[in-house]
Amino acid sequence: MDKKYLAALGQQVRSHRRAAAMTQTDLASVCGINRVYVCRIERGTANPSVALVQDLAQALHIDIATLMIEVRSRSEASFPSPLKTDSPSPASPAYPKT
Repeated sequence: MDKKYLAALGQQVRSHRRAAAMTQTDLASVCGINRVYVCRIERGTANPSVALVQDLAQALHIDIATLMIEVRSRSEASFPSPLKTDSPSPASPAYPKT
């Protein structure tokens, strides 16, 4: 997974965990992982499996699809794509063919 998505996933997990009044230890216990791994996920330095993301979502009482939509939205807001531009490309109709 791209670093910007890992960072966004970590931010969302932390946000939902805090909203649920859970500690990292609480979340780790429910998911069957180590608290240090939860910390790494929240910092964006771990690349959790899809199965673990599902477990995290369930433990936080949110749907995995909702979590991933939030992650995508946050990652695009925090790190705009360098490919998106308002200027026309040479292949666009704004440039006449010669």
